[in-house]
Amino acid sequence: MSSPRMALVTWVLIYAGMFSFALGWTVRPNAPALGWVLIFCSAVAVVAGIVLVWARSRMAPQAGE
Repeated sequence: MSSPRMALVTWVLIYAGMFSFALGWTVRPNAPALGWVLIFCSAVAVVAGIVLVWARSRMAPQAGE
C-alpha cells in the first residue's frame, strides 16, 4: 500500500471511529445493545488507525517523498 493511501485509510479509520463512538454513546440509553456494538466497533477502528500510524512511521521512504 502506498504511503498516501495508507495515510488516507488511517485518518478515515480514526475519525470515523471517533464519530461512531459519539454516536454509540448517544444511542446507548435508548438502545443499549446497538450503543455498545457501535462503541466496540469504533474502538476497533481507532485502534486499527493507531496501528496504521505506527506502521506508516516504520515504512522506508519511497522515491518522490
